[in-house]
Amino acid sequence: MFFDKRSQKNTPAPAVAEPVAPVGQVSEVASISSSKGGRAVIGATVKIKGEVHSEEDLTVEGQVEGTIVLKSNELVVGSSGRVHADVTAKAVKVEGELHGDVEASERVLITVNGSMRGNIQAPRVILEDGSKFKGSIDMNEAAPVKSFGVVSSAKVAASGDSTGE
Repeated sequence: MFFDKRSQKNTPAPAVAEPVAPVGQVSEVASISSSKGGRAVIGATVKIKGEVHSEEDLTVEGQVEGTIVLKSNELVVGSSGRVHADVTAKAVKVEGELHGDVEASERVLITVNGSMRGNIQAPRVILEDGSKFKGSIDMNEAAPVKSFGVVSSAKVAASGDSTGE
């Protein structure tokens, strides 16, 4: 059924069917979880201060300050998103602004309009041309390193010592 736009001039429809905090209200602790495989969205007018834990992918278009933990899921900081938090996630994509340390088990992507200040620890890091980044990158050994047939001396020494002969 279609609605007449003239009859809804002063009653905007909510973007999300879930309860929404009043604009400008700051929450102490937020816990977001629902059905598997879903995507939670923190809207552009929402501000969260505290810890965010989720069992689903999360997109931040608003502001988050504190800690974000998505151990098996992806965080997307949208173009209007402002995150001042330490992040632990499977993957992180920054289209907006992120200040804080990031630990990702798969990858971190900072897009052309994205800006990040902090340290990154992830096996794959992608900085698109035009992105802004200030911090350090530690590409840990979560993924095997290909060395074109060259075996490092540390691995040879460790394998030689393990036989006991």
